[in-house]
Amino acid sequence: MDDPTNYTIIGTITYAGSTEIEVVEVNVTVNPVEGQITLEIVVTPGYDLTVGDVATIEVTAINSSSTLAEQDVLIEFYCDDGNFTESGLDTFEDVTDAQGKITAHWETDTLIPSIFTGRNYSITLTARKIGLLTNITVLDFKVSNPVSVLDVSITSDQTTITLGDTVNITVTVTLDSVAYQDALVEISAQSGIFSQSGNDTFSGYTDSQGKLVATWNTTEMVMIGPDP
Repeated sequence: MDDPTNYTIIGTITYAGSTEIEVVEVNVTVNPVEGQITLEIVVTPGYDLTVGDVATIEVTAINSSSTLAEQDVLIEFYCDDGNFTESGLDTFEDVTDAQGKITAHWETDTLIPSIFTGRNYSITLTARKIGLLTNITVLDFKVSNPVSVLDVSITSDQTTITLGDTVNITVTVTLDSVAYQDALVEISAQSGIFSQSGNDTFSGYTDSQGKLVATWNTTEMVMIGPDP
């Protein structure tokens, strides 16, 4: 369709219990599509994010025919997860201003990506305006968990013992300097046994203080030579 075209829409209305028929006609002029909406997108701080970051998405709508910024383009933002500051929801829509711009802020503090690999999330932008072809653009983000510092310390209640003595060995695990509960700890000895397991290996989980205590028993050890 190269020129405006007139159409007539006819509505027929009937009433229950009546033989009367009312016909309504509406004349509609349909204008041809003049061009396409293209989007110029700037994302700050970028597409690789850490949980808690806020991605600022600045969009400029351009009329491909005139190459000028287009005002009053309705743009809808939809995210897989998280929400937009402007609406508090996973959707947000508004129209572009006189400079053809609109800005949305995507919050990531509620996201739960894999602790090891992170996760990919998508935001879909749909731009519409009568007379222009709709533009659908998908933005892909990689969101990871903050990098944590794991620290492990090992202490013993004795440093010098006599054959047959027992020693309590304490393993303490912290994550970002906070005691880490339920960390799996495995301990092995070249000789002797651990009282908790009855053999030369012992495994268990740290408690609420991030600690695991293993009791090493040397009663059945055999020393060769005088050097311990």
